[in-house]
Amino acid sequence: QLSPAPAAAAGGAGTSRQAAHPPAQPAAAPAAGPPVQMGAGNRGAAHRLYDGRIHIPLNIIQDYFQGKEYPCSVTAQLFCNGQLVGDALAARVVQYRKHKKPNHFNYWLTGMQKTLSRFNDVRQQGVTWDSARERFVVQLLAAGTVENGA
Repeated sequence: QLSPAPAAAAGGAGTSRQAAHPPAQPAAAPAAGPPVQMGAGNRGAAHRLYDGRIHIPLNIIQDYFQGKEYPCSVTAQLFCNGQLVGDALAARVVQYRKHKKPNHFNYWLTGMQKTLSRFNDVRQQGVTWDSARERFVVQLLAAGTVENGA
C-alpha cells in the first residue's frame, strides 16, 4: 500500500506541472512553425538541404511518375532567392525506402550538387512539375553565396 500512495502523489505533482505546460506548448509551436508541405507558393519555414537532395512531394510522384523505374532521368529549372540559377539541369528522381515503413517511399531530386554548392544554408521552398515542358521547377532559399561569404 505504500507504493501506490507515492505514485499517486508523484502523479498528482506531475499533473499540476503538466497542467502548467499545455498552454505553453501551443504558444511555442507556432513560433517554430507547422511542418512544411512542399508545393507551389508555399512561403513557410523551409527544410534545409544538407546533401543537395530535394524532396519531391508524393502528389507529384502519384500524378506524373506512376509506374516509372527509379532512378529516372529528368530535367530541372532551379531558382534560388527568386533568381534563375539553372535551366534545363540534368537531374535524377531517386526512390528511398522509409525506415519503419518498408512499403512506403520518399522521392528525391538529385544531381544538382555542383550548382547548389555555390550557396550557403540552402532551404527548400517549393517543388512543382511543369508538365508542358516536362521538367521540375524548384524554388530554394539561401542565406548567401560562397563567393560573398554571407
